[in-house]
Amino acid sequence: MFQKGKRLPRQGGRENGVKGGRPTKGEQEVKRLAAELAKKYVEDRPKPVLDTYIALATGKRIGTIRRKIDAATCRHCVERFIPPAPKTISLDLTESAESFYEKIMQDDEAARNQRALDDGRAPDETRDEDETLH
Repeated sequence: MFQKGKRLPRQGGRENGVKGGRPTKGEQEVKRLAAELAKKYVEDRPKPVLDTYIALATGKRIGTIRRKIDAATCRHCVERFIPPAPKTISLDLTESAESFYEKIMQDDEAARNQRALDDGRAPDETRDEDETLH
């Protein structure tokens, strides 16, 4: 209730219990040490961190916990870890699915032939890793 002659406490002042402004040197030091510990933990134990990251990106199960697909993590994973297509494929909505997949197979075969030429082999020769990929 309003009382004549009484001022309201300042925002962020001691009166209302909320401290505003810059963090103190001690608080900054604590944050810096926490960041260093977290970075060291991730560098020492990358497998559980990557497993959780991949589970968030793909929606897979880890142990008994099923993760929902996190859209932001999925986008980040695609942008960072999936290489871009070497060649774009034109998409015509009037053509059938079979012709679309035939174009993909032709482009894949052309890419394999180019890799063979880059390796110094004849394009029709196949290596074991080419066959295991397909």
